[in-house]
Amino acid sequence: MWLTAAVLLSIMLGDAVVAQPSDPRFKSGGAVLQTVPLPVAAPAAAPGPTAVAPAAGAGVKVAAIGIASKLAFGQPADDVKGVSPTASPIYVWYRLAQGAPGTPLRIRVLFLAKTGEAEASAKDVIVATADESGYVAFDRPADNWPVGRYRAVVESGGERVGVREFDVKARP
Repeated sequence: MWLTAAVLLSIMLGDAVVAQPSDPRFKSGGAVLQTVPLPVAAPAAAPGPTAVAPAAGAGVKVAAIGIASKLAFGQPADDVKGVSPTASPIYVWYRLAQGAPGTPLRIRVLFLAKTGEAEASAKDVIVATADESGYVAFDRPADNWPVGRYRAVVESGGERVGVREFDVKARP
């Protein structure tokens, strides 16, 4: 008995079955192959409404904020109270206790001058998971970090949700 390539392919793909004795094509001493249509998946349901990012600041809670001077294995490797004016970069790391994916955060480094806060630098990040942790690298200004007291701030929707102060000293 010679099988055509189409029948062999049909057997190998598993879409052929052996005819049963109740089938009129069944003959004693041999088998008749019949193809069976493969089930077709139902079309995908129409997508629902697009997820809307939560209201800024809503439900974001910071568990910890730190200042690091170096990385190890792609993560902040220390938690320092001060850095030198030539430190580059300074890493502000954070760990959220609560937050919704898609929530925008703003990480700011503020210089605490006698006249008030002066923004030294700021960067935006997006929360990926509810228990997000991450860091932002702030490069040294061209004329170094001015010596003095600084504040690292994590904001969501313009609200401060976490603050950590640190010093830039000639000798940290």
